[in-house]
Amino acid sequence: MKINQNNNWPSLPDSLKELAIFPNNPTYDQVRSNYFRVGTPRLVIMAKTETNVVETVKYAHEVNKQTNQKTPFSVRSGGHGITMSSVNDGGIILDISNLNKVKIIDANKGIVKIQAGAVWGDVAQQLSPYNLVISSGDFGEHWCRWINGLRRNWATCTTIWFNH
Repeated sequence: MKINQNNNWPSLPDSLKELAIFPNNPTYDQVRSNYFRVGTPRLVIMAKTETNVVETVKYAHEVNKQTNQKTPFSVRSGGHGITMSSVNDGGIILDISNLNKVKIIDANKGIVKIQAGAVWGDVAQQLSPYNLVISSGDFGEHWCRWINGLRRNWATCTTIWFNH
């Protein structure tokens, strides 16, 4: 499906076409909202790889460039999006819920790699056999500051901002 309808959006790259969900898709209603808000995006990309993420960000940049407008762009992972910015109206949602792997790097040191689409229940289940636990209850920078203050020697938090 082409996406150049009235807004002069560029054609979707071939690499993203199978990942694209448009408003007329039967699964659209399942991927356009978070716990707090229902969005009406023009396009949702269900990324399966980190390369898909990069391609989607580049595509969003091209949309902005070609339309000479700032098109809404949201990143949705687990769908809880307390800031409500994980969905939008009229723009693009990059859904990274399929990027949900949990990899134990060193169980003795408690080093784990968790992809951004992982939800805490699944993470806890994978950590349990190694006697590792997670903590949550807050979000974003505040949680990172608290955990870093508590155990500065092994807690690191990173925020990635998409600038399109």
